[in-house]
Amino acid sequence: MKQHGARWLLIGLVGTVGSIVLVAMIDRPATAEVPEVKAEVEGDIDMGEVRKHLDVLTGYETRLTGSVGEQGSREYIVRQLRLLGAVEITQQEFTVAVPVRRRGEVVGVIGGREVRVPVYPLWPNLARTCQTPPGGLRGRLVYGGKGSDAELRGLRLEGSLVVLDWDSDLGWLNVPEFGGQGVIFRGERAATRTLAQRKFLTVPADIPRYYVGQEDVGMLDALVASGAEVRVECEVAWERVSAMNIIGKISEGEMGRGGRVIDRTPVFFSAYYDSISVVPDRAPGAEQACSAAILLELARQLRKVRGPRPVYVLFTSGHGQAMAGMTHFVEAVRAGKCVRPGLVVSLDFSSGSDAYGVFALGFFRPQIEIYVAPRYGTLGHKLTELVRRMAREGNDSPARFVDGINNTSGRSWWTYFPYIVTFESELGTVAGIPSVTIATVSDSRSYVDTPDDRRERICERRLARQVTTCEGKQAGLVTLATALVQWRGSFVNRGIEDTWSMVGGRVVWLDQERDYVPNQPLVDGMVFIKQRQSSKYFCGTRGIPALMTDSNGYYRLGGLR
Repeated sequence: MKQHGARWLLIGLVGTVGSIVLVAMIDRPATAEVPEVKAEVEGDIDMGEVRKHLDVLTGYETRLTGSVGEQGSREYIVRQLRLLGAVEITQQEFTVAVPVRRRGEVVGVIGGREVRVPVYPLWPNLARTCQTPPGGLRGRLVYGGKGSDAELRGLRLEGSLVVLDWDSDLGWLNVPEFGGQGVIFRGERAATRTLAQRKFLTVPADIPRYYVGQEDVGMLDALVASGAEVRVECEVAWERVSAMNIIGKISEGEMGRGGRVIDRTPVFFSAYYDSISVVPDRAPGAEQACSAAILLELARQLRKVRGPRPVYVLFTSGHGQAMAGMTHFVEAVRAGKCVRPGLVVSLDFSSGSDAYGVFALGFFRPQIEIYVAPRYGTLGHKLTELVRRMAREGNDSPARFVDGINNTSGRSWWTYFPYIVTFESELGTVAGIPSVTIATVSDSRSYVDTPDDRRERICERRLARQVTTCEGKQAGLVTLATALVQWRGSFVNRGIEDTWSMVGGRVVWLDQERDYVPNQPLVDGMVFIKQRQSSKYFCGTRGIPALMTDSNGYYRLGGLR
């Protein structure tokens, strides 16, 4: 019996080892040749140029998709691509649903003089916007601090409009409980992303909520002190707006015999250029502009790089709308309307840390790590080797560059992000397109998705320590990008399965004079698709897609697994 058991144990052990070896051999890339990138690259990220781009992109109150700021940023990016001599520039148009404000104000009287204070509606509670009824909301303004039970005790809230501090937490939910008509937040002090995201709900609750900018808080306080009745008027609705992806071809790739490109599978470097905020009309998106500003400068430097494959840059819009821009791009690739990338490298930089890394997974479209990560294993190892070779003096410690693919430091990839991280590259992987992200780590991005994500908060010194090259100390973004452009062969150890799916349907209503059952299409109706409980708290994007039905009542959403 003992011999029998020992024999089966030996067979099991041999089988296990054989399986491991077999998997290793299967996941081994057919070709993974990366020509050595010298420390003396032909160019480097010019932070002066990045600063110039940041000044332009953050010069708008909002870059919400479809806004004047988003359109202006798009035109600026196209101009810059033309100036740097892009071989080809194309644009992909698509539509998304966003809340659009036409007007909003608090109207009152102080000392016989009419006073109007601008108010900005907060993000809708699903389909329910902060639209006021005809004639507006009328009532007294009551100041309630942060909305705690102690601060509201003794106040007459029935029929009032309650003014609260913006840096409050969930106290605003007490207002409708005690008969208040709505909430107006004083934007005097900044509130973090966590506090801001708690000021809208994922149920269609009819609770009007408004924001008053710091510049108008004094007048709002004067209206509160007057004790007079005021009127709040706001016109806001979900609307379908036009958005645009921008694709610039930076180089054709080296030609071989017969005048053909040596490797036809191009590398795409991508970044989104719009912004989002809990207050849609106050979304300066400074941290959100870092990647687009850096990509513009990287494109200029990549014009000098010779490699075996074409190079493209992709600027996506609709990022805040459940990454609609990248979804549209991937669908165009799958439909054969756009060249298929050999690799997509999304940039996701911020300025709260000087550390960064490469990642293949995120929480937007969660995938099984043991299935996805090994396919990018060689890519992660090669980039890490390059970084360490550049840092000959040992100054670029493992903490400065993270291999978030192979988890070589003993930490799981998600532990480098103190928030629920989402990457546009996830959508490429879902579609079987090799895609990774180079992202800043160990940065809480506290003011992303708030009105306080402003230009003056960006730390250019930390941003520079991530992206610039310094021989003997750090590799820099141009070095990493050059290595990927000069990469020969496949970027993945094994092919990635295309698991891209779409959900769609039709919304109808019952016209009792025409039909026995609901059959009339609901035009421009709102549809929301909930998938994960934590999706409300994604950083920089909405995890619950907002869709509008077409003229026949139909809707569709791609990019699901």
